[in-house]
Amino acid sequence: MGDGQVVAGEYATTSEIVREAVRDWQLKRELRQEDIKRLRQMWDEGVASGPAGKLNMDARKRLEGAKKASGNAD
Repeated sequence: MGDGQVVAGEYATTSEIVREAVRDWQLKRELRQEDIKRLRQMWDEGVASGPAGKLNMDARKRLEGAKKASGNAD
């Protein structure tokens, strides 16, 4: 992988390739951690909001009917 990119002039050395790969990995790791933090916060807010109450299945039928009527049926 690396030698071809160096020969092609995309990178000056294979060390540059490794450094960029590490930076990309660190960025992705940070983004995953932020996503996890946001999901935990949303979970905590949901739990704090109290019980969901009785589920009304008629609402789902109305939603499906509205989608079909608007031409957005999945």
